[in-house]
Amino acid sequence: MMDKFENIQAGDTVYIETTVGGWSSVKKRFFLPEKVIRVTKAQFVIVGKFKEQFIRKKDGCFIKDKYTYAYKLFEKIVGGVVTDQTEEYKEYKIKLNITSDIEKILARPTKIKPDNYTLEELDNILKKLEDLKRLLK
Repeated sequence: MMDKFENIQAGDTVYIETTVGGWSSVKKRFFLPEKVIRVTKAQFVIVGKFKEQFIRKKDGCFIKDKYTYAYKLFEKIVGGVVTDQTEEYKEYKIKLNITSDIEKILARPTKIKPDNYTLEELDNILKKLEDLKRLLK
């Protein structure tokens, strides 16, 4: 039987499954491209997450992490096909940062001094917060 990456060469691109988000409700999977920098008889090497990572040629499994795999572009997987999801990944990371900022603002206790606002301004603030509350449901 032929190894999954038998003909891989330095300079080729593989796609690494990457998860983002801390909680299961926001955790999402993406496939991101990585360049192969070195190839041996049994494995190939990419530079991922700031260090070299060794991957078995026969199945694409990371040597030190049996749950992380490399894939070929358009490889069929459970639930679809591997594509370059770099842009989706970047957008999702921005969304996570923004939602984290929103949650920090909402969790912060805020004292509102009535004398600092007109009745109209207070009413407007309340309406915007109610709109936000509806959006977050």
